[in-house]
Amino acid sequence: MQLNHLSSILFFGVFCFTSVAARTEETPFDGEQRELFAPPPPAQKPLQVPRRPPSPNSPYQNVFQVHPPVLTPAGPFAASNWRGPQNNDQSGKKHVCAEVLVDHSFGFSYGHPFIGSYLPPNCTFNQVVLNLTVVSKGRQFDRLAALYLGDVELFRTSTAEPSPTGIRWTYHKDVSIYQSLFRQPQKIIFDLGNLIDEKYTAAFNVTLTANFVEDPELSIDAPDTILPISARRSTVDRPSAFNLPTDVAISTVKIPQNVRRAVVTLLANGQANEEFWYTNVLSSDTNAFPGDDDTLLGFSPFREVQLLIDGSLAGVMNPFPVIFTGGFSPWMWRPIVGIDAFDLREGEIDITPWLPMLCEARENGHDFEIRVVGIDDDRGRGHATLTKTVGNYWVVTGKILLWLDEEGSVTTGLRLEYASPEPRIYTRSSKTLENVSSGQKQGLDYTVEVNRRLIISAVVSTSQGPRTVAWDQTTKSSIVGDMTDEGSSQEVTLSTGQIDRSSEGYIGSMDYAAHVNIQAKPNATNGSWMMDGNISTAQKISLEGVLGSSRDSLPSSSDQKEDLRPKSGQGGSRLGTNQHSKFLAQVSASGNLTWISASNDQSMNFESGGIDDVLNRNAEKNKKTPSSWPRPMGYDRYVSSVDGVKREDRERLQLPDRLIGSVDSSGYPVRSTSSDSKPVPEQPPGLKPDEVQGRLPMTANIPVIQASPNPTCSPSMIP
Repeated sequence: MQLNHLSSILFFGVFCFTSVAARTEETPFDGEQRELFAPPPPAQKPLQVPRRPPSPNSPYQNVFQVHPPVLTPAGPFAASNWRGPQNNDQSGKKHVCAEVLVDHSFGFSYGHPFIGSYLPPNCTFNQVVLNLTVVSKGRQFDRLAALYLGDVELFRTSTAEPSPTGIRWTYHKDVSIYQSLFRQPQKIIFDLGNLIDEKYTAAFNVTLTANFVEDPELSIDAPDTILPISARRSTVDRPSAFNLPTDVAISTVKIPQNVRRAVVTLLANGQANEEFWYTNVLSSDTNAFPGDDDTLLGFSPFREVQLLIDGSLAGVMNPFPVIFTGGFSPWMWRPIVGIDAFDLREGEIDITPWLPMLCEARENGHDFEIRVVGIDDDRGRGHATLTKTVGNYWVVTGKILLWLDEEGSVTTGLRLEYASPEPRIYTRSSKTLENVSSGQKQGLDYTVEVNRRLIISAVVSTSQGPRTVAWDQTTKSSIVGDMTDEGSSQEVTLSTGQIDRSSEGYIGSMDYAAHVNIQAKPNATNGSWMMDGNISTAQKISLEGVLGSSRDSLPSSSDQKEDLRPKSGQGGSRLGTNQHSKFLAQVSASGNLTWISASNDQSMNFESGGIDDVLNRNAEKNKKTPSSWPRPMGYDRYVSSVDGVKREDRERLQLPDRLIGSVDSSGYPVRSTSSDSKPVPEQPPGLKPDEVQGRLPMTANIPVIQASPNPTCSPSMIP
């Protein structure tokens, strides 16, 4: 089991918590560490938990991720009252239909994913929206989950942590860009590894529905073929994710010879020792505090996800520091979960410049590899380079999206430029002496900066003639960290920026930020410790045009149907969101943990040219001019919670009057609960301070929390 400085994993029974982000120590309780894909302890005997969906009047609390609505021709998607064109076409096929893909209770499900079969629906469609609804009650870890169609991972999500009175959540995801997969029979694999026993009692009851709609005026330039970069285990009914560094994440793929455009999407997130990668230290500082038997986690606080084609770097992605609902303090994430916790964001790389090589007749295909790298600072001697591996572990997959040319044509061309120099890396660290309480203790402060530029261009010749294509990426990362009191307290500030440019008409700008400040202060009078945590994360994303699967770009109008390159301002979007969370906890001298308070607030602003397209089409259908409707600016929301209870929720979705407030609570009605009015708490009324478990900072100076017959780590709640 890993014991680390910054973040803690809470366990019931023997340990209430151990920390995760920096220190390591062997203990005999490895079977309980929070590894979301790890097998369960072999000695556990599963309990059969019946599937009992809550009634409409049940006190189950609604948990949610703040995200923009999924728009359809009828406005924001809401499964309970979706209204679309119901008429049939001449073949008798409907224009709106839905199919349940998964209806399953995940109890003792490690190594036992749901396996199902999918047949294309009896309706025409060019838009596909997934509706995921999960219900859980009892005590359980948060878990990672993934939907596969065959070997292709379509959707990666995670669960919220349930409560004794129960929780539920719904998430909508537009997967129209993958509609070619839904036009063929598929094997469905939904993986959610869970453990049910006498201690961890909660199952996750999952219903996943695919909703299909045909809008003749909607143009989505979906790829013709989608190929996996994965472990390809669907034939043995297993999920196809790679786990790094244990696996070598290489797929050998044969590309058709008539491809006119190609994009790769990447899914990657850290788990276990790598879940809080941004709090790690330089490898030369892993033994920074003498006298301790423990070791800090290394490879630096920098991570980069890479795509390689036949061993050459084709593109990179800065990962976003997702905080799952077990991170730091679960109390902070109810009912508002962390940014991207229910829908892990994909990176996109335009590989069109590689087509002259990829479309050559090659019997064995080409190697597509995914790597996650950190930094080797050469034992602090001033020469830093990227590693080829990191700690245990990262879950990665990819997809190759292919747009095909005329049948029988062969794509050729000439690569013009390949500029991929090593990134510029700056590292600095220093140790300090501090007067803490009655004696001197050591501290550590460090800085890591990484800057990269990558340019690839080529002349690609298709049936439409030759054209010059290019992919250009600029990335930068800055991490500043400070450990005090020999690691009992830690503050980390991360800032990353990435600008992607494709000659196919796409510009993407992704800025991510995180600030973690955990202070542990001893009380000399009674031997207890106070834990004070402040965690902030933020995203600022601007997308011009649509590259591949960009989830924050909305479909554009049909005037783009004949043009591969999106016109300026169409299909583009801007998203900004900030989340700020706090918690306060106490560890007694005997090792009992008590949660004192927690809060969370998040704001989001989303704008898209696609909204104008939808509204203008609806205005024309109703014989009204677009100017007679309120001009939409997009979507705004502000929410806050205190001690597990939603206190404030202000939301604005500028749509035509006939759509405002037209959907129920599973969709996106306009609502406002201002701080000037008396807040109405959601039911149930939150959680008691001694009922919630989570990760907190811990060092050898803090007493180990032992099992207790009167646990403030309540057996009714989860770690």
